[in-house]
Amino acid sequence: MDSVNILCFGDSLTEGYSHWGMLMTPYADNMRKWLQAAWPSAKLTVDVNGMSGDFVVPGLFLKRITSSCKPSC
Repeated sequence: MDSVNILCFGDSLTEGYSHWGMLMTPYADNMRKWLQAAWPSAKLTVDVNGMSGDFVVPGLFLKRITSSCKPSC
């Protein structure tokens, strides 16, 4: 395994909303640590694009995910 790129995309759960918005702790932080421990030789990239209060509305999610993707998407 050479390179793994992961995009965690979604709403407040992805953003890590906690403590009534006073603290953001994305699950991707722990996921990155666990995956790196499992595959220490892999080049691992985990990007987070979570937005509290966002809804799956035609056009809005597509615009966000398109802006989050690297040219290889």
